[in-house]
Amino acid sequence: MIKAVFFDVGNVVLSNCTVESFHENLSSFLGLKYDEIKPKIDKIINTFIKGQTTEREFWQKLFQTFKISPKKGYNEFIQKEFRDSWILNKETIEIVKSVKAAGYKIAVISNTIKPHVEYMKRKGWYEPFSVLILSSEVGMKKPEVGIYKLALKKLRVKGSESIFIDDKKKNLVTAKKVGMKTIHFRSPSQLEIELKKLRVI
Repeated sequence: MIKAVFFDVGNVVLSNCTVESFHENLSSFLGLKYDEIKPKIDKIINTFIKGQTTEREFWQKLFQTFKISPKKGYNEFIQKEFRDSWILNKETIEIVKSVKAAGYKIAVISNTIKPHVEYMKRKGWYEPFSVLILSSEVGMKKPEVGIYKLALKKLRVKGSESIFIDDKKKNLVTAKKVGMKTIHFRSPSQLEIELKKLRVI
């Protein structure tokens, strides 16, 4: 019996979210070629996503690693990227509200960074969700098994009593390993059909 539904945020609750475009825009801002610096950027961003570095430390590490002087406006770059690129997927939010109204526990499992979390909270975009499991706050990220186990513990449900929705297949693999049913998100209409099949809405 399903008791809880977990939602990813990027490209599920929000639209126009691509890690690749953020990395490419960041590289361009730094005056570097993304293909040449991808491994180093990925490593630096990974610690930021896990909350192991602050935003200030993130930028310091970037400038030190690539031996460049601080760029004008760097402290506003992340918020601006988020504000200009990402929008709330209202169709998905309506589905979230329907799931909640049906009596299920609902939560977010998201790989994110503190500036984005702060922006989301200011906009009220997390409000439909009862619990937030955010990588930057828990020190783990998808698809690490620990973040899924923590999510189940927080909602006090078993894997077999839950559904996890994500647009990335690699994040669904680990969810299945802890017993969760999974839905590969492709569109709100497709998600609605899948949830109806499972008799959640």
